[in-house]
Amino acid sequence: ESLMKKVIFSDIDGVLNCTQSYIKNNEDRLFYGRHSLESMELYVKSHMAHIDYERLELLKQIALRTGASVIFTSAWIGLRIWPLIEEEFIRRGLPVGKPIQIVAGRGRAIKDYVESEEVDKFVILDDDIFADYDEDLLPFLIKLKFHDGGLMEEHVKEAIDYLGDISDMRYLSLNHLDKPRTF
Repeated sequence: ESLMKKVIFSDIDGVLNCTQSYIKNNEDRLFYGRHSLESMELYVKSHMAHIDYERLELLKQIALRTGASVIFTSAWIGLRIWPLIEEEFIRRGLPVGKPIQIVAGRGRAIKDYVESEEVDKFVILDDDIFADYDEDLLPFLIKLKFHDGGLMEEHVKEAIDYLGDISDMRYLSLNHLDKPRTF
């Protein structure tokens, strides 16, 4: 079990935030947005004010219960302050894996990562279906809705059911049947 490599490919907008969290965090977003150019710390906080920490805890729950790493596929990874944002996620206990390189589309980047990193099992958490999310990737997509809660308990259960709960002994005894995925 510990040798099996599992990954959660996660977007940020529509997964770790949603319409409801934007309303809930509106005061912080406005405050840090107004002061974001005063210091790097406030600039990072202006971005982190877009994160719903309840959703972050749900993502962390999937990762910890399955033994999976979280690989962000968001446009956020192109921000020059991404390393500081990623550091904040790690500080909050999220097991963040090796960053993905998105050059020729998100779907292609996921496939390349799965092959180069020899990933055995993965899920994709996203509120968008990109043109290159083809028949190889769509079965692993857990489609979320930005305007309807982002990441929720039902998605956590779906991801854990697919990736396997490492505390479930029935799962542990069957995982040797899985083969590495290739495209």
